Amino acid sequence: DQVRECAQAMAGIRDKLPHGIIRHKSEYVRGAVHTQSIESYWAILKRGLYGTFHHVDAAYLGMYLPEFEFRYNRREITDAERFAALISETRGARLTWFCETEQPENPYA
Repeated sequence: DQVRECAQAMAGIRDKLPHGIIRHKSEYVRGAVHTQSIESYWAILKRGLYGTFHHVDAAYLGMYLPEFEFRYNRREITDAERFAALISETRGARLTWFCETEQPENPYA
């Protein structure tokens, strides 16, 4: 059932986005059609999940993906520029933090 829904969604995307098909049995690149971009994204995601977070439950994976999308889309700028871009996206938003561990020195935690 889920596969059918995915196929229906892809049918709508085909009309709007240019795409090509690569069959890795016989080729890896055909002109401008390649899989390098998605493989690079997966490499950044896996490096972060295994190297930084070590384990992410499937139920929470969707909460991590926006961070790695942000990183991937800004991979060609400096860390300082990436940090400035991140901070600029918080303008007007109230950032909240919650700590489950009791901290007597901080009554707001």
